[in-house]
Amino acid sequence: MLMVGVIFALVGLVAGWGKEEKWNPKVLSLVLLLVVAPGVYLTETQIGYWRESYTLFARTLAVTSRNGMAENSFGSALYERGDVAGAAQHFQAAVEYTPDLPVAHYNLAMIRQRENRAADAEREYKMALQLTTDPMEAAPAHNNLGVLYLGAQNYPAATGEFDAAIKLNPAEYNSYMGRGRIELQQFKYDAAVRDFAQAAQISGTPEALFLLGNAFETKGEPQRAIDAYKAALQVAPGFSEAQARLDVLGASRGALQ
Repeated sequence: MLMVGVIFALVGLVAGWGKEEKWNPKVLSLVLLLVVAPGVYLTETQIGYWRESYTLFARTLAVTSRNGMAENSFGSALYERGDVAGAAQHFQAAVEYTPDLPVAHYNLAMIRQRENRAADAEREYKMALQLTTDPMEAAPAHNNLGVLYLGAQNYPAATGEFDAAIKLNPAEYNSYMGRGRIELQQFKYDAAVRDFAQAAQISGTPEALFLLGNAFETKGEPQRAIDAYKAALQVAPGFSEAQARLDVLGASRGALQ
């Protein structure tokens, strides 16, 4: 670090000077201590700022002005602490000070989506997509746009965004889940099975396994549905909806025997 280099330089300078002047060793030690102590304090203080992102970026904002990168980073630190309103203010400042920073637009869009401000969220996601060149940044923006359109029951637009997200990132779990829900509603059971199965392979969540069971059940494959519901219950033993469907299917199969 820069401060450590400065300390070593000062120590070398004072030690050389003391040797030339033939100082008493005790006097030289005292002078060196007086030189080093403030530098050590400043170094420890600076390290303290780096130890935690909240402290670091709060400090950065205190000593700079119109710093979009720091505004965005401090907003992220606030969001992680659960201060959504405070995070929104800093994300808004970030896009104003550094309008070509895609992650700031994305972060602001997430806040606006959470606030049910769909038009504002859509605008910010699209701005993030225009600015980013990183597919791993673009994929979640496409996914979240898909979720936005899904909530508005604009299924063609939602499907297009989920398709785009999966093309950029084949491991985009949420996009398989979103697209599968649309396919299930549109009676495209084979496609829904494929998407929920892929989601379950990426992350074996009880939700993915439960929806896979739904797809098999509506497709007319009760045994495969039972297997999926059982798998969901293995992951989440208290999953009451999966247990309910399992009970219904078990009763139905028993009545046919």
